[in-house]
Amino acid sequence: MSKQTFRKYERLKGRIREILVTYWDPLGVNKYPHVWDEYDPYLFRIFKRIEDGSTEEDIANYLVSLEVHSMGLSPADEVRASEAAVRLVALLD
Repeated sequence: MSKQTFRKYERLKGRIREILVTYWDPLGVNKYPHVWDEYDPYLFRIFKRIEDGSTEEDIANYLVSLEVHSMGLSPADEVRASEAAVRLVALLD
């Protein structure tokens, strides 16, 4: 990873976390600030997707995939995933 990419990630990771906890939050951690880092393992992968030009639909599908395949939740909340995806993609506008 280049220094420029790393700096951009460092600048945006807090906003990515905030969007995930506020708009997506399939595990309901929003009410418990001490566990807001629950989604941190996904932050860089989401950042790379939006930096690489993924669409809102691509990001929403990725979030749904995380819910189902990584978290074992079914059915996934596609509306929340879409709402979060819109905000995530807008970070780089």
